[in-house]
Amino acid sequence: MTSATAGAGTFITASSPHYRRVVLSMVAAGFSTFAIMNAVQPLMPLFSAEFGISAATASLSLSVTIAALALAMLVSAGLSDRFGRKPVMVASLWLSSLSLGATAFAPDWHSLLLLRALSGLAIAGVPAVAITYISEEVAPEARTRANGIYVSGAAFGGMAGRLLAASVAEHFGWHWALLSVAGVGVLTALAFSLLLPSARHFAPEGRSIAAQVKAFGRHLEDPVQRRLSLMGFVLMGTLVAIYNFLTYRLVAPPFGLSTALVGILFLLYATGMASATLSGAAAARLGAARAARLFVGRAVAGVLLTLVPALWGILAGLTAFTVGFFAAHALASGATTRLAPVDKAQAATLYLLAYYLGGALFGWLFGLVWDGIGWPGVAIGIAALLALVLVLAPKRMA
Repeated sequence: MTSATAGAGTFITASSPHYRRVVLSMVAAGFSTFAIMNAVQPLMPLFSAEFGISAATASLSLSVTIAALALAMLVSAGLSDRFGRKPVMVASLWLSSLSLGATAFAPDWHSLLLLRALSGLAIAGVPAVAITYISEEVAPEARTRANGIYVSGAAFGGMAGRLLAASVAEHFGWHWALLSVAGVGVLTALAFSLLLPSARHFAPEGRSIAAQVKAFGRHLEDPVQRRLSLMGFVLMGTLVAIYNFLTYRLVAPPFGLSTALVGILFLLYATGMASATLSGAAAARLGAARAARLFVGRAVAGVLLTLVPALWGILAGLTAFTVGFFAAHALASGATTRLAPVDKAQAATLYLLAYYLGGALFGWLFGLVWDGIGWPGVAIGIAALLALVLVLAPKRMA
């Protein structure tokens, strides 16, 4: 029995007692996954100091995780087709938490990178499967809200993981910082395992690998889908780059901020979460394509404002960038599935693959720029990439 053939009465409705369990489970899953993925970002200057490595090399602690996540998403979706949605997500949450805990005991830099890559492989089981579970088990009228709650949990987890790691590292060092985030991951994995209702609509997927590859090929032949994926590739790259290396700028003279104070910057993610929610209203008023360009333009202005050699300019610029990024990403990712006539899951996966690979690549490349010419080169380079998004954005996104 599949979700298409099951009786409507068996879906989880918003009034069902199981709906609250689904919502709480998805918040826990999104929170844990993105806290574990992003916990190292405020710790990079500490890695540079302890291991004697450059900013570009330290940034690999996040880039290898994102790259492994992106590539493993393709496999994770297939595993969930074979073994079920909940078992794959449960395994993902436990393995990613344990691998982060092991990272805290890494004896050298190369061991740390290997463990971070393993974390990325483990993490992939959640983003690749969570939305599929919701689409199969939750009633159609409640799916949009459930999806939104999962995405909000993911964004909040990314913010909270960075804040927790930065705060603990300030007093106890990066080893305890990673252990603290891993501990939260273990608790959320336990909660998820107990709370999430077992799937009632799952049936083993009989679609061949060749058929799935063919579906990806069809999307790559579509110029609109290609442009949307390129948008995601560049957008995520700029987000990772600006938060990676602004950390280095702020802990150095003339600012000299502590790791904990730099961690507070990640509270700005809350403004991005709000803008992603409000982007739909802007799209309804202006059209999705025009709204996306306006938000990207705001991000460009924000990046350039960080060139002001004062803390107020950096904070104002980072806020404008974050608002613009999240809103543009929400519009681009939404257009991906909306404009795909068939194989919408493959369209979404293609966008996310490009999105995460962009974060992995540019999160490292801009480290070379930082090491070579400092923040002006990073800021101008990010602004140039965002200007490219204005060119790449399709004229039709609705």
